Amino acid sequence: MLKKLVKVFFILLTGLIVTACSSGGEKVDEKTAKKYEAKAEDVVKNLNHQEYSKMIAQFDSKMKKSLTEEKLKELEPTIDEAGAYKSITKSSVEKIEEMYKVVLVTKYENAKLTYTISFNDKDQLSGLYVK
Repeated sequence: MLKKLVKVFFILLTGLIVTACSSGGEKVDEKTAKKYEAKAEDVVKNLNHQEYSKMIAQFDSKMKKSLTEEKLKELEPTIDEAGAYKSITKSSVEKIEEMYKVVLVTKYENAKLTYTISFNDKDQLSGLYVK
């Protein structure tokens, strides 16, 4: 089941990942980093609380077409197996072309999950990958 979920999100983000690997990201200033870390933390919080409509409202047009509420619900077993959410243990923010990529390493009661969350230049959620 986990492999299936990872595959779904991998397919959605292949273009973003290829861009990230080919161009490399540039560092952002502290104010920008804090802004996008907070936005990414909200995404994780919404996933943990199954508040999908709040997430979908932030999606760009491509995400709205490809990542439905039903597909988001496919993450529930992964998050449930991880146990109770504890904290973010590590974070980073990079600017890649016109996108901001945030990586959050999170600690749960039974597991560690890494979220890669991207925002476009309009601050819309444009990528989500959970590993």
